[in-house]
Amino acid sequence: MLIISFDAVGDDEFTRMLSYPAIRAFAEKAAVFRGVDSLFVSNTYPIHTSVATGVTPEKHKLISNTEPFPKKNPVWNTREENIKARTLWQAANEKGIKTAVVFWPVTAGSKTIRWNMPEVMARPGESQILTSFKAGSVFTQLKLFLRHKKLMNGIKQPYLDNFATACMVDILSEHKPGLAMIHLTSFDTLCHDNGKGSADLSTAFESLNANLSALLKAAGDDRDVLIFSDHSQRNVHTVIEINNILKEAGSFTEVKPWKHSALPRSGRANRCYTFRKSLGSGAYVLR
Repeated sequence: MLIISFDAVGDDEFTRMLSYPAIRAFAEKAAVFRGVDSLFVSNTYPIHTSVATGVTPEKHKLISNTEPFPKKNPVWNTREENIKARTLWQAANEKGIKTAVVFWPVTAGSKTIRWNMPEVMARPGESQILTSFKAGSVFTQLKLFLRHKKLMNGIKQPYLDNFATACMVDILSEHKPGLAMIHLTSFDTLCHDNGKGSADLSTAFESLNANLSALLKAAGDDRDVLIFSDHSQRNVHTVIEINNILKEAGSFTEVKPWKHSALPRSGRANRCYTFRKSLGSGAYVLR
């Protein structure tokens, strides 16, 4: 099976994408489900983890893209150990099925993915290449990076998706994994940059169309293919900084770095820290 994630492509965008030949041809022979509600928490990492585990964030415990306490440059939840439920790739490994992942969230450090190019974010001052190599299959990533690095322009899109697709095409062609999973983020990135409905998003649609065509060709006719999207986007005109309100009320205290040990111990002041965590166009409050 090949699982392809089109990050942030909603139902409105799908209608527009049907004008592109590879996407239209695939949709015409596939079972298509439209207007599907996302889940809570509707951020990329919790949703992809739910797809990979079959359970909600309440059960797999991945509730945010990043560590919960708000601060500049938060640590992203990229490590597989953050998932507290059995994953598809773990189940496949138990059955002797080899798996391949390209930029799938929360797969860093996995010991059961045979060809692993995880989605990881380097910390300020760190090398993105070295961070990626250390988090996944070193020799596979090195080989593919040297082979396809000319497709990249840093992490800019759609170049990063084109690089990811070229890597997965090679893995499918050379190794034929039983389970392959790839995360394509060009639309999400360009929608954040330009806004929903922008004419500039045609660049993302063209990239997704071309990359889907390449992936389907490499997958062959005998492989099942699943395409999904995690969430949509909407344009925002106003941002309300609830944390400032909570701070003025005395229920928000900045702790750097935040650890559970920073919370008041039993017997001390009966108080907890409350703060708002971004949830796309909404938010949730953690205590």
